[in-house]
Amino acid sequence: MSAAKLSLKVIAPDKMIFASSEVDCISIPTPQGIISIYPEHAELLSLISVGEIQVEVGDKTITLAISSGVLKVLPGNTVEILADTGELAEEIDLARAEAARLRAEQLLANNHQSQTFSEVEIAKVQASIEKNITRLHVGNKLRKTHLPSLPTND
Repeated sequence: MSAAKLSLKVIAPDKMIFASSEVDCISIPTPQGIISIYPEHAELLSLISVGEIQVEVGDKTITLAISSGVLKVLPGNTVEILADTGELAEEIDLARAEAARLRAEQLLANNHQSQTFSEVEIAKVQASIEKNITRLHVGNKLRKTHLPSLPTND
């Protein structure tokens, strides 16, 4: 008899980001902190915070950068994550994420001088900065773990 697994779908409005029925564990950022979901978890509905999702499948860990959304843990070891946006770590374009972060920070700096943005517009720019910092963190983390080691002069 094999151990129970989770069936996970991570969905954004424009695409299916990730899907697997062989998941051992999921770690997800929420407003209350990071929570981990294992097979046979109780039903749950929670908000998701901008951050990094770790998905354990066998001996592999799959990392995603995620913006806000909703987590649903359903009966039958089914987990659905409905995200505003999200990307697998290996799909993140670091140059694009950095450019977006810099543009958003410049908008915020310009607004600080001119005071032309509404509170809602400021919140959107701040959310863009947070999202792109997360993308950079997740993307850089993946690339650091995949960099070849340099030869030593021993």
